[in-house]
Amino acid sequence: MLKSKVFYLFLLFGVCLFGLVGCVSAATPAATFDPDNRETQSLTFYLRSDTYTTLEVSGYGLDVDYTNTALSVNASSAGVVNVTYGIRVYLVTSDTVSTEITGGVPVAQILLTGNFSGQLSSSWVCPETTVIMGYQALRVDVYVSLNNGGSWSAQASYISPVVMSSKVVSSSWILSLKVNMVQDVNTTSSFTFGNSDNRCTVSGVMIQTPLESEIQGWRLSRGDYVGFEIGAYTDIIGSAFYVLVLLIPTGILYFRYGHVGTIVFFFLLFGGTGGLVWVLVPAWAATVVSGLLILGFSFVVWRVIR
Repeated sequence: MLKSKVFYLFLLFGVCLFGLVGCVSAATPAATFDPDNRETQSLTFYLRSDTYTTLEVSGYGLDVDYTNTALSVNASSAGVVNVTYGIRVYLVTSDTVSTEITGGVPVAQILLTGNFSGQLSSSWVCPETTVIMGYQALRVDVYVSLNNGGSWSAQASYISPVVMSSKVVSSSWILSLKVNMVQDVNTTSSFTFGNSDNRCTVSGVMIQTPLESEIQGWRLSRGDYVGFEIGAYTDIIGSAFYVLVLLIPTGILYFRYGHVGTIVFFFLLFGGTGGLVWVLVPAWAATVVSGLLILGFSFVVWRVIR
């Protein structure tokens, strides 16, 4: 009996270690010598109506959520004219250093040719752009032309938080504006942004997912030695906590039935990426399975202690 329990304990240790390593490997991006062979994420930035200050540069917010307040920017001209909106995009390093990504003229141009009120969009292909991760931000300026694109004037400037990536990947950006234009003797136009009913956005912004080593290097360069030290152990701590959570119901089952096999069974099923459940379940269903797992654990604990 003793030898059997020792065998199960060693087996349990192996399964726990396998699950723990699986959790850590899944949570940590794999290092690669090919900088282009990285995961990317697509972001949608909203033109916000509040004010941001990033790297000492102030402007309306450019972020992944909208605000609750709408704001309109108006432009007018004598006579009946076409109105065009567009954007210029910059990579900002400080209040005195900005590098334009666009070619010196507004892109993703949206043309208004008559009375109109609603949402319009246009696209622009952003070139691949290297970023100093954590030390640069995106700035998007909206321009308007009141004479068929002959001359442009700046309407509003938007600044993002610092970009936590080393590269903006080439992709098609889509500018979407909530616009209004009235033509009679004169022409008056506006675009409205900020809240849920007026979602002016720049979508399709692809950035490269940073490696953990890049994030750690950024923390160290900022003098964030505490974050640098803690960051290296975050995944391990999280995985260890997951193991402890698994030990709660399995421990209760062990004390109830006196058999280590129950613990081994749970870890074989749910032991991180080494568990059979997470191998078989697709990524999109992971949240549902996690919820069912919690409910199942709760039911097991209730049945055993009642």
